[in-house]
Amino acid sequence: MSQSPTSKPDPALLDAIPEIPRNKRLRGKEAVEFWARAVKAYGGGHSIRAICARSGRSYGVVHQNLMARGVVLRSPGGYRGNGHAKKQPSNGGPRCPGTHERGQAG
Repeated sequence: MSQSPTSKPDPALLDAIPEIPRNKRLRGKEAVEFWARAVKAYGGGHSIRAICARSGRSYGVVHQNLMARGVVLRSPGGYRGNGHAKKQPSNGGPRCPGTHERGQAG
């Protein structure tokens, strides 16, 4: 069920998630089915925000329920395998010169 980093998520996975009316609680079989679809959509490459937009659930609820179901969350920002890594200081020193001297008596 793992998505390759360069392929696009399958829109059918997101379309399978029903829109839940505001303030409606999910219980029993309905909740199990909803979260199974959400887990499948996330595993298929969709973002938490996309799941929220589709379902009407808040980011916090979706995030918390994915974690409760043992889903390993991706790092923010998605895949960045394009070879453009952030540059690190070449001398190994602080990023902002002079900040390491703060707090010393002059």
